[in-house]
Order: sequence, then C-alpha cells, then structure tokens
Amino acid sequence: MVVLATDLISAYLPPGPQGQSTTVESGSNANGFYIRLSDGTQMCWHSFSITPSASNTPTLGAWTFPIAFSATPYVQVSVNSTVPGTTVTGWSSSGATTTATNVYVTRANTTTTVMLVFAIGRWL
Repeated sequence: MVVLATDLISAYLPPGPQGQSTTVESGSNANGFYIRLSDGTQMCWHSFSITPSASNTPTLGAWTFPIAFSATPYVQVSVNSTVPGTTVTGWSSSGATTTATNVYVTRANTTTTVMLVFAIGRWL
C-alpha cells in the first residue's frame, strides 16, 4: 500500500473546495489582531509589555483577545529578548477563557519585557 503525502495532509485540511478555507473577517483593535476563516478557525495575536514587580517573581499581564472565541483557544506565549534563559527565566499562560488569558513572565531583574502572544481556536 502506498500512502501519498497529499492523502495525509488532506485529513487535516479544512472542509471546502479542495480543502481550502477563505478569510471571512479580519481586523485589529487595541488588544491585537485577528482573522476568522470560513472553516470556523480563528487566530489572534498581539504583543505587549510586562514590567516584573520584583526579580525572580512571576508577574501577571492579562491579555483580552481582540475578538471572542466560541470555545477556549490554545494559547502560545513567547518573549522578545536578547538573552532568553539568562535574564528571562520563564514565561507562560494560564486560565484561558473565550475572551482572555493570563500571561506571566519571570526575570532575573525588573526590566520591561515584550510578550508575544498567539491564540488559535474556533469562532463558529
């Protein structure tokens, strides 16, 4: 039996003509950018700063999505730092809902840190 890469990929593509999905809506506001696709997928992204309250202490910065999801999305967080792992010792998210998530950063100092956040989920 021969399995083609296109057979494997098509199992994960959205429904529609030849597995294609189109942009239904996109936009931005003070909370970031978003795009909604015809298959029901929604993506949001943003960057914002958190200034740690103390060295080596996780500091919270909440992110309200630019547009709500219909179910809790998957959230990815990263930092924009020239020395991650040295002065930036940790970052994470928790407590995601359909409208927001908590974002944390821990640093060896109290330097303001730019957080890069991305969420993907459903709008239908």
